[in-house]
Amino acid sequence: MLRVLICDDEEDRALELRKKLLRRLGTRAGAQVRALAPDQFVAAIAGLESRQLAAREPRQAATGTGQAASQHPFDTADIIFVDYDLLRLAGDGAGAKAAESGERVCYLARCYSECGVIVGYNQFSYGRTFDLTLRGHLRSFADLNISYDSGNDAGLWSDSYRGFRPWVWPILPIAYENLVARAEEISAVLDDPILATLGLGEEPRYRLLTRDQLEFLSTSKDPRTTTFREFVTTSGNGLRPKDVPWDDNACARIAASRIGKWLERAILPHQNILVDAPHLVSRFPSLLEEPDSSSALNMTSRFEVGLDDLGVDDSQFRNARFAKPSWLSRPAWVWPEVSGNESIVEVRDPWNSKESRYVFCEDTSRFRLKTDAREFVAAVAPEFARRYIQIVAGVSYEPAVRLLMQG
Repeated sequence: MLRVLICDDEEDRALELRKKLLRRLGTRAGAQVRALAPDQFVAAIAGLESRQLAAREPRQAATGTGQAASQHPFDTADIIFVDYDLLRLAGDGAGAKAAESGERVCYLARCYSECGVIVGYNQFSYGRTFDLTLRGHLRSFADLNISYDSGNDAGLWSDSYRGFRPWVWPILPIAYENLVARAEEISAVLDDPILATLGLGEEPRYRLLTRDQLEFLSTSKDPRTTTFREFVTTSGNGLRPKDVPWDDNACARIAASRIGKWLERAILPHQNILVDAPHLVSRFPSLLEEPDSSSALNMTSRFEVGLDDLGVDDSQFRNARFAKPSWLSRPAWVWPEVSGNESIVEVRDPWNSKESRYVFCEDTSRFRLKTDAREFVAAVAPEFARRYIQIVAGVSYEPAVRLLMQG
């Protein structure tokens, strides 16, 4: 049973999204979608603030008061939608500070509740917008940042969709399952180094990580030795300086969310350390199990199947598979260990390799004839910065300066 919670200061808008999601999730047995009324939302924020304060008092934590002693509506939500502009919640008393922004609510929800995936909307865009930088918004405590208009898009919920679906989006129900799995894994290795646990701490993988990527993990010590617990408590990208985790489980949940987003938005889009299936077969079409065609290529961009069902022949480099599947929303391989493998035709004989007629479109997660696609330059590793989009009606592509001129 999937449980979805909507938090918005405009009740009519929250109820409208609830209605749309109920229609969208109608085929999922037992799916529940609840929209908090504004007064319930204010009370929920006040409850999180109480937990935040109580966590700073060791005696309260030791006696089980606060978070462990009271039920909170966020605790049972698998997916939470949070509006950014909460000005209408302004007023006197507890919860009034929520009027600052929904980002603060996302922080409180992640650090002081047992909620699942957090989706923040309308913080960085209104209406359907495609980010041509592919950078995302790593500092936000929402696991995914979208516009309100996209909350009901089919591509957020399953592989069955048409039109606009940015490749950076996960499938939300799968993202929830992965978040839970990561938190369980981290709870047993809280004091182990992050990069070693993820298999990114040794050369040549570590050498490819940039300073910008590494400083997210730690600004005060060697990122290679930074543990999950240290990330949460001292990096500035987990808990804020005065805040403390309620317990080890809370610490694991925070790390699972924040480090998961780091992999998804700061590492994977570059496609130079980890490479996913569509970008892999774009470079090496010979890896397709079926002849080069749009249908065979599009099989590689599915989320609701296992790696072995993507139509990619990786039989000669299976040891290059990223060994932490719950840490990414899609299967991936370690690029340095694939790019030099001479069992691949394009590596062994690059001058005689046949280039595909198709390119992968980042805005629809589908392959399209290159002649029908539009090229742009993303803010990623220079060698893989040239990407493609389909251009979908009704979508704003920003910043427009990244679109390459067509001849």
